[in-house]
Amino acid sequence: MRVALVVSLACSSALFAAEPPQVTPNQLPAWIPIQGLFKPDFVHAENYCEEKFFVGDPAHKVETVTVHGRCWHTNLTTLTKDRKEWEKTAFARWKEREPQLAAAGFHQVYVKQEWDKLKATYRRGEGDQATYLRVSIDIDPGSSQMAVAQAASNPLAIVLKSPAPKPETFGDKDDFPYLTPPPGAKLKNTGHNQAPMRFPAASGPATPVGSGTIDKYYTPDASTSRLAFHDAYVAALKQAGWTVTSDDPAQGFVWARYDKNGRELYAYAIHRGEELHFAVADVGAGLSAALAKGCKAALWGVNFDFDKATLRPDSDATLDQVLQLLKSEPALAVEIGGHTDNVGKPDYNLALSDRRAAAVKQWLVAHGVAAARLSSHGYGDTQPLVPNSSDDNRARNRRVELKKPGCK
Repeated sequence: MRVALVVSLACSSALFAAEPPQVTPNQLPAWIPIQGLFKPDFVHAENYCEEKFFVGDPAHKVETVTVHGRCWHTNLTTLTKDRKEWEKTAFARWKEREPQLAAAGFHQVYVKQEWDKLKATYRRGEGDQATYLRVSIDIDPGSSQMAVAQAASNPLAIVLKSPAPKPETFGDKDDFPYLTPPPGAKLKNTGHNQAPMRFPAASGPATPVGSGTIDKYYTPDASTSRLAFHDAYVAALKQAGWTVTSDDPAQGFVWARYDKNGRELYAYAIHRGEELHFAVADVGAGLSAALAKGCKAALWGVNFDFDKATLRPDSDATLDQVLQLLKSEPALAVEIGGHTDNVGKPDYNLALSDRRAAAVKQWLVAHGVAAARLSSHGYGDTQPLVPNSSDDNRARNRRVELKKPGCK
């Protein structure tokens, strides 16, 4: 990124020392003066962001310094009316102002001059108290740019409650009890998706989880940046006992799983710029609701070794939810159905699905469920949920289902 700052400094170091706790949207603070030479265009200000600066001698060794804190970016247009005059004098005009920057506490830590632009970095302070200015003075009157980063801690602090041992009750106008929005965010609407959540896997296609998702959408406070949102929710989710499985600071998203206190939940939080999106798949609550409404529920999260009927250890969390459901409803009897995708011969898939359904029944019986309450049956690839036209679709068709016998 090319950035530029031109400071017309009739300014004291005291002015530069002023450090407002919050940035003002679309405005530069008074301690970044540019009067007399440039006017700022398209100022972008954030209370918390990540910015990188070059430090060192281009002829020898240049390093990159990363700063987290308050940031300002802007395009700059010269006030000089004569284009040819500006092309001849742009660099000299900038260098005439460097002593004023020095008087305000900034010293040059990087400079590189080319025929059409001058790039430089200036620093005031050291370590976690440093402020960096990155400048690019361009001989094109409208192409100079600027970035400034003032080291500061994340102003956004989030505290989340851990999910309770029993599923919480909340409505469409309520926040998730365990995944609340940041201060200043306003709930726009709530959505219900009957399809499983596509949870990112370490490799390969996403893993279907849950029997549906609840989605909540918010309008964020304008001062909440993607990085602030990301860092705050990563810390808060971990503190509340979640496992963060995937995240991206630049894109502002976090994926997490909670499998404690008899609960199994999958969630993500995403900052999309003008919208915040939170989604949760609650495996336990979803199973009960799916059986009550549609007479069957897919057990997403029950996984087997490749081409075998051996349950993988990561299936225990979902099977625990089935176990809790059957314990809470002693009169409930269910059929366990095994389903495959269409890869392989139909007869082989039918036999494999039957063995897998039987393995789930065996696990439940071993954990205290009466065998008389359970039956198992393999359906092979005869009942796909979606066309077997992609890896994601085939992953969705490979499943184990609970079904209420005689329920329609």
